[in-house]
Amino acid sequence: MVGRAVVLMEGLAEVVTALRGVLASVQGPTVGVGVGELRAGVRGLQEVISAASAAQTVRIAQYAARDEQRTEEGVFVPVDRGVGHVNEFADDDQAPVLGDGAVDGDHACIPTGGDLDGPVRPDLPGTPRRSPQAHVA
Repeated sequence: MVGRAVVLMEGLAEVVTALRGVLASVQGPTVGVGVGELRAGVRGLQEVISAASAAQTVRIAQYAARDEQRTEEGVFVPVDRGVGHVNEFADDDQAPVLGDGAVDGDHACIPTGGDLDGPVRPDLPGTPRRSPQAHVA
């Protein structure tokens, strides 16, 4: 299985490198670029986003299906319960990786409503802001 993980990570690295090249090419002036070409570029990039999102969704489901079971000897061993099963701690493990909510120590800060006033990710322009009524989960 380790071999498959290495192939996946190498493939993702290649995709990221290619997308950086795409970003560099689209950041230039659009003089001489027709509306149809711009539209086709937007459509093609949306297909890339959709495919990446689908792959990520499958991988999240696979991760959530992982669990641990204690053997008769008292040793915990990994168990794959199959997609559809959600491990008790899967959301705690994945939320920080996905950037879902601000994380305060071991707890996620979940907005509960009201006006948004504090940046969740101040380092990114146009990011949503955290609610002052957020509670710690």
